[in-house]
Amino acid sequence: MNICGIPSKLEHPVYCELVHRYDVVSLSEIKCTPPFRIAGYYCLCSTVIPGEENCSGIAVLVRNNLWSGMYNIELHRDQIWFKLKQAPGISFAALYVPPRDPPFFSHESFFIINEHFQNPHDSMVLMGDVNARLVPLECFNDDARNLTYSPNPDNRRNTNGNDLRDLLLTNSLKPINCLKVGKRHFKGELTFRKGRTWISQIDWGMASISALIHIQSFKVLNDAAVPTDHAPIELIINKFETSESDLLSRASDLGKEAFHGSRIRAIRMQDVDVRQFKANLPPPDD
Repeated sequence: MNICGIPSKLEHPVYCELVHRYDVVSLSEIKCTPPFRIAGYYCLCSTVIPGEENCSGIAVLVRNNLWSGMYNIELHRDQIWFKLKQAPGISFAALYVPPRDPPFFSHESFFIINEHFQNPHDSMVLMGDVNARLVPLECFNDDARNLTYSPNPDNRRNTNGNDLRDLLLTNSLKPINCLKVGKRHFKGELTFRKGRTWISQIDWGMASISALIHIQSFKVLNDAAVPTDHAPIELIINKFETSESDLLSRASDLGKEAFHGSRIRAIRMQDVDVRQFKANLPPPDD
């Protein structure tokens, strides 16, 4: 959800009610210097670029009881990548890509996304305001997999949309907005408004083909009475059944830090084998 500046929204009852419906919430254009707190959630914020503290920025709110299941967290400029033990095999990304006209646009936004597909990777689910008007969606049709698209309610394109289309096609990702998968239809709607008039669809969900089977529903909530010019987008993942392979994968991550690397635990003095310790000391210098 593009919140257009979080300091003025933290106490707004509509925002609070909307946030507390979900386990994980992505907020873009937070326009503040972290940290900030929302009761019941752990907060992650994207990398802050000097001079841009009050411009753009991404935050991911994770319900407290799920925080211990987050790992492989990567913080970038206007992007947060992470995995959840509760959704094994999927990498998630919360994104914000500025429009081309302000001084804060950088091609780095698309480069970072593309880098995640250059090596073997998990299934991917990406969400956010990417300021991309993306047409035609028919170029993403896949008859062999019974994937087609309903018409985009926004029939215009822009440069961000062209770059996003090329990135998605190159990396075999599918827009979720307007996607039809067999009997399922993830409807798209206009997501940005001027005044009271909705004019464009620039907030997107995107997923690798292998992740689509895990998506239960996708909605553009442009009827939500939130005081912002963007409609929130909602994605619900099916509950995972824990398999033996999942348990083995999780066991391999035990003891690792959420932000990569291994956790080194201190040894209590009473646990030190003094004789063995002395036996392994190097001989004294003559």
